[in-house]
Amino acid sequence: MTTFVFDKTGTLTKGEPQVVDWEVMDGDDQQIQIWTAAVEKHSEHPISRAITDHVKGKSLPEVNDFESFTGMGVKGEVEGRIILAGNLEMMNRFEIDMSDKLQKISDQKMEQGLTVIYIAIDKSIRSIVGIRDTIKEGAEQMIHTLHKMKFKTVMLTGDQQKPAEEIANILGIDRVYAGVKPDQKVEAIEQLQKEGEVVAMVGDGINDAPALSVADVGIAIGTGTDIAIESGSIILVDGHPDGVVKAVRLSRETFKKIRQNLFWAFFYNVIMIPVAVVGWMHPVLAEAAMALSSINVVGNSRRLAKKTIE
Repeated sequence: MTTFVFDKTGTLTKGEPQVVDWEVMDGDDQQIQIWTAAVEKHSEHPISRAITDHVKGKSLPEVNDFESFTGMGVKGEVEGRIILAGNLEMMNRFEIDMSDKLQKISDQKMEQGLTVIYIAIDKSIRSIVGIRDTIKEGAEQMIHTLHKMKFKTVMLTGDQQKPAEEIANILGIDRVYAGVKPDQKVEAIEQLQKEGEVVAMVGDGINDAPALSVADVGIAIGTGTDIAIESGSIILVDGHPDGVVKAVRLSRETFKKIRQNLFWAFFYNVIMIPVAVVGWMHPVLAEAAMALSSINVVGNSRRLAKKTIE
């Protein structure tokens, strides 16, 4: 293994983003929040949950013609209004203009490390939402330990560039690929492999499943989605970042035991079989030596359980 690639949300961060800033440019604050939450309620994305949690307890109207756009946002009709909630790519897809004023406001929020979601109503951006996720405890130490082990680290995320870079800078991650869709994550993994890297992918979401499958080793967060868990070859049951380091240490100790066992197995066979063949050792003693070899291999393997991998 030479490179560890990480998803951000739910892997390096808690995956529990919260709305910390909701700025309305035009219209009634409460009404816009209710309309937006009504549409976001139909999505399972963590950002959608953050928005619906922000207006929890309020009655939400029905939504017609709901659509979800992977890596971009959601769309729906609420009380005769077309509501769009998503990133800049979503706004561009529906040809919604971004004024210089709005761009300045969104840039300021991104500089603060916030993920920015634009709310458009009937082809006009009415609101900008700033959302922040919290870094998992132990994530920074995990990245530091991997670097000490001489591994490279990469972040692959569908989040916006500036918030992703801020998280990466805090954690000390080497490279960042932001605004990446699920198929692009696969392409990034394959590109690293073409560069000669042996890649371990760590992720938790539906969007990470293809990348987990194509990586040399897929490490799934046990607190994530079922499809990610099914795609991983290693499952971190409690989802704690230090599980990545433990997995590396355990694999190294396991291979060390395998090499030791192969050595002793060959040692017994190379020495004892010729000795028995030429008659220098009674066959019963040779058979006992072979049994001792098997016992030694099993006993040596059991010592692995006492190894400290913290």
